[in-house]
Amino acid sequence: MAAMATGQSITAEAAEPEAIEIVPAEFIRDRVFATPTTADGTVLRFFTDTGGGWNAIAEDVAARLGLERADKANGSEQRFVEFPRFDGGEPIPRSPRYYADGNLVVVARSEIGADGFLGGRWHADRVWEFDYLARRLKLHPPSRAPTLGVAGVPLGFQTNSAGDRTMHFARIEVSVAGESHDMLLDTGATAHLADDAGRRFGLGTGTEIGTSFVAKSLFEEWAKSNPGWTVLERGDRIQGHAFPMIEVPRLTIGEHTVGPVWFVQRPDASFREYMAQMMDMPIDGAIGGSALKYFRVVIDYANATAYFTTSGTETAQ
Repeated sequence: MAAMATGQSITAEAAEPEAIEIVPAEFIRDRVFATPTTADGTVLRFFTDTGGGWNAIAEDVAARLGLERADKANGSEQRFVEFPRFDGGEPIPRSPRYYADGNLVVVARSEIGADGFLGGRWHADRVWEFDYLARRLKLHPPSRAPTLGVAGVPLGFQTNSAGDRTMHFARIEVSVAGESHDMLLDTGATAHLADDAGRRFGLGTGTEIGTSFVAKSLFEEWAKSNPGWTVLERGDRIQGHAFPMIEVPRLTIGEHTVGPVWFVQRPDASFREYMAQMMDMPIDGAIGGSALKYFRVVIDYANATAYFTTSGTETAQ
């Protein structure tokens, strides 16, 4: 995660639309990529990650597009470039000024696995619709945030002493086996399949898929209390270490119960110590594509509310 930044107003360049925008996007194994076209006709793939800490671009892309160097942000020695100019027919909104003054940090492609990376502070303040059912990404004007005809699920955000949000990471409550758990709402949660998971899903080892995460102690509690739940010992491999995965048959978010949902184990400290520094309260894990894939989801950052429906009907215009 990048260093925290306090809340600021959205710049004119990042102003919200007056009408719904369909953001060009690809949904690949329950992970979402924005796919804008630059002014010179180049299609880029930006990984969208509501639980991510930075906004970044691969160094080879920055060089190819000739992006102008931006001033250093927050005293960092990293290199920053201006946000690309996109073709008017396929826009994605520019970044608010919360991270790097609205610019992108230049990193090696291996660090982000895509042309670019858009984290929590890119999604901030806006109203996003992640329609996993129709495989479509929409940006709504705050004045016309759709509720999908369901009760909203409250989101929690950490704020600083001035009352401004810090990392814009959303906490959401879910229920598993009759117990409630606070989780990070994390569209970018990713598993890199290890041997057992690759065989289970019929995919090659190393394949990236959307997943959810859970703290080790809770993972072990679930496995002990529910011996019928499937556990894959070699589920996710990262940095040479394999982590187990567990299949939760049913999970409840808001008014809906869905499943099965796969969770990857992570050390307790990842959530209850590290992420706890950037959340409004400690969390037990993260909800990502393995759960969100069942839904059409509206995340209304401005009003700290999310809406979930399993219906694919169109939003009233």
